[in-house]
Order: sequence, then structure tokens, then C-alpha cells
Amino acid sequence: MSRNVEIFQQCDFHLRRTQERHAFSGAIDNLLLVSYQFPPLGGVGVQRALSFAKFFPECGFQVHVLTPSNGVSHTTDPSLLREIPPSVKVHRILTPELPFSARRRIWQFLGAGKPGRAGAAPAAEAAPPAKPSGKRGLAARLIRGVMFPDPQVMWMFGAAFKAIDIIRQWRIQTVVVTVPPFSTLKLLPAIREACPDTTLVADFRDEWLDYYLRQISPLKDSSLHERAYRTQQKAVEAADLVVAVTESSLRKIRRYHPEQPPGKFAVIPNGYDHTKVLPLPVKVRTGSQIKVVYVGTVYKPCTPSTYLAALDRLPEALRSRFETRFVGRVDDDEKKYLNNCRSKVELLGFLPQNQALHHMEEADYLLLPLTEASVLPGKVYEYMATGKPILALTPGRGELGRLIRHTQAGLCVEHDNLDAIERLLTQLANGEIDRVRPDARRVERYSRLRLTGEYTRLIRRVQGIEAGVVEEIPYTEPIVRAV
Repeated sequence: MSRNVEIFQQCDFHLRRTQERHAFSGAIDNLLLVSYQFPPLGGVGVQRALSFAKFFPECGFQVHVLTPSNGVSHTTDPSLLREIPPSVKVHRILTPELPFSARRRIWQFLGAGKPGRAGAAPAAEAAPPAKPSGKRGLAARLIRGVMFPDPQVMWMFGAAFKAIDIIRQWRIQTVVVTVPPFSTLKLLPAIREACPDTTLVADFRDEWLDYYLRQISPLKDSSLHERAYRTQQKAVEAADLVVAVTESSLRKIRRYHPEQPPGKFAVIPNGYDHTKVLPLPVKVRTGSQIKVVYVGTVYKPCTPSTYLAALDRLPEALRSRFETRFVGRVDDDEKKYLNNCRSKVELLGFLPQNQALHHMEEADYLLLPLTEASVLPGKVYEYMATGKPILALTPGRGELGRLIRHTQAGLCVEHDNLDAIERLLTQLANGEIDRVRPDARRVERYSRLRLTGEYTRLIRRVQGIEAGVVEEIPYTEPIVRAV
């Protein structure tokens, strides 16, 4: 039996198990998913919401989606619209936002010609410099205050009214609000007040107060950080369930809200869509060239600077054998590393997911640099699902390092250890590394279908419909666990 057939059978098993539980409980639920990032917007930030829309119907929900009709993003991928099931009703509302390019020009003008940093994460935005002066400085501070916590706050004016209208019209029992952008958290207290019997779920794809505000967001002002805390506090108080994608992120969120009951918090990681990403054929190299592919946004937390520096330190005879392709948007602050390196680098820009998967299929290794120990980028799950070996440059004791070791999905080296990275690249060039063989069974546990089924169990438990112990996946921590 082929591995692809086995994977589909595993996913079908988890689906049947979830459907049988629903048949037993007799529970039919109308669910509203609120997500700013949704097709035709593209990028990794869209994938979690899209997977909810695809797989919650398989778990017994009638799904509605609330999203902007003119959302602003660095990337679009209209092909993703075809993946939305016909049964899902998508409600789109206009948002009074300027295009990203127009925002950037305004920020540059207010900053006396200095361009604001375009945040690399999909929801991050260009913003005025931290301390502009004069009239421009005053204008920048005013705009910064109005646009708190992000420019997407503009769609909240219509989203709150529309969400409440959908809940009442369609008798919605469950609302899942997924962030970033974190302005969407403002919906939770508004919905709680208007619809007190609705089950509310706050779904954090990124941790906000410690990671996002300090690492990615341009809002560095301490007073704005305090406002962010109060916004999150109100949202967490209103929510019945708070979900994070890693244990590290969840611990940080809980630290800010110790007064909340522990059972309100849970972890459900990101994953891969088994209908799109399956193990790729093992590539047999016919020559001496080594193709390394990176898919995703290149920005500060995922900087390839140490990889490129180590590559440049190799002797020309070895360095010339490496060809590195970057598929995705490159943040302005990172372009200098790619433009000034001596090794062969190809920048392909953002591509639709099916084209990105084609480049992954051609790769000998998939590159994944990550400086932040508490983060697990969504792309790692698609990387693992392909079966291609991963070159992870990351803190060894961080979330990514633990996951790579648990699944045996690749090679892991400290992101800031140039000597170690150089040694690893030398060994790869000399054929001194045995072929990496991922543990397919452990990788399969990150199928989004299975994870959505476990998400359903958490929601049912909160609603008192279904109880029981959530299946654990050992790798130091359970994969899904109420804390």
C-alpha cells in the first residue's frame, strides 16, 4: 500500500470518529468564523482560517465566514477561493482602508522621508518612525493612536454590527475569532454583550504582547503596549475558550491573565492540508548541485542572514554547488543579505501555493531559519508533509527544534552559530549526511482535518455537549491539551 493511500485512510478514520461522536450527541451547530485574512488574500496567515472553513463542516458545523470584501494584504491568491466548500456561506463587508502602497507613502511623508518598516508577518504594516518631530510627528502620533492596534481596525466599525446580525439571523451558537490582525479581538466583548449565550473562541495564531508587539509590530510606544494589554484582557474575559498554536505562546498569554480559569486555555497547533500536500517523490540527484528552497516571507524572525554568511565562508568549489531559491516576499530590511551574498541566490517573489509546492518538489532541502524559540511558523507543517528534509536554523530547545527532533523531519543547528552552520553545509556538499527519513506517523498527526476534529472536541466540551480526554501526542507536551 502506498503512503498516500495510508495517509488518506488515517484522515478518513479521524473524520469518521468525529462524525460518529456528533451523531451520538445529536449536536448540530451553526458556527461563525471571523477572519480578516481569508481568500482571495494569500500567504501563510490565510491557511488556518481556510482549513477551518474546509473541515469544520466535516465535523458537524454549518459554517459562516465574516471577512472583508476589500482586505489589504501584501499578497493575493485567488486560486484559494476554489477550496471553500459550497456549503460555507461567506459574508463580506467593505472596509474603509487605504491600499498598502498608499499607507506606505503616507508614513514616509510623515516620517520626513524615512520609509517605515513593512512588517513581515501578513498582518503587520508599515508605520511612521517611532519619534518623528514637528507637525509631521504630531500627525504621525494622531494617526498611530486612531489606527491602534493596527490599520485593520477600520473594518471593526462594520464588522461588529454585521457579526451580531449574522448571529441573530442564522442562530449562530459558536463564534471563532482568529487573529492577527489583533484589532479583531475587539469583536469578542461586543458580541458577548449583545449575544450573551453564544460560545466565543479567541484563536491566537501569534502571541501578541510579548512576541508580536516586540518583534514585528512597529508600535513600540509603552502606552500603546498598555492599550494592547487592555484590549487582550477584555477579549480573554469575554471568551469561553482561548486557543494558541504552541505551548510557549499559551504560557505567555496565560501569564497576562492569571485570574482566568485554567480550563479556558488550550493548544491546537497549525498543520497541513492532506488534500493539497502529500509526501513528494524522493528526488535522486543526478549531479553535484544542491537545491535549497525557502518558502514564505523573509523577515527578521526568519532571517536567512547566518545561512548566507556561512555559505559565503565555504570554499568556492563547495559554495558553487549550492543554489538557494526564495519563494515569497522579502522584507526591505532583509534584502541587503540576499543582494550582497556571493552564493547563487534566486528570488522568485510570492507565488500561488500550487507553484510554491512545485519548487518544494524540486528541492533537495527545505530551508527554515527561525530566531524566536517560542514560535512555530505555519510553513513547517507543509515542509514536513512533503517528506523533504528540513534545514532548521533555530534555537535547539525552542518549539521548532523540538518538533524537528520529534518528527525526525530534518537537521537542526543553532541559528546564530556560524561555525556549526558552515560545518553542516560542508557535510551536505561532501555527502557525509545520511538521508533524512521523517517519521511519517508522527507527521500525519498534524493533518488539519484531524486537528479540526480535536478543535471540535474542545468546543463541545466548553458547551457541555461532549467530555473526555483529548488524545495526546507525546513529544514533551500533548499536541492538543486544555491547560
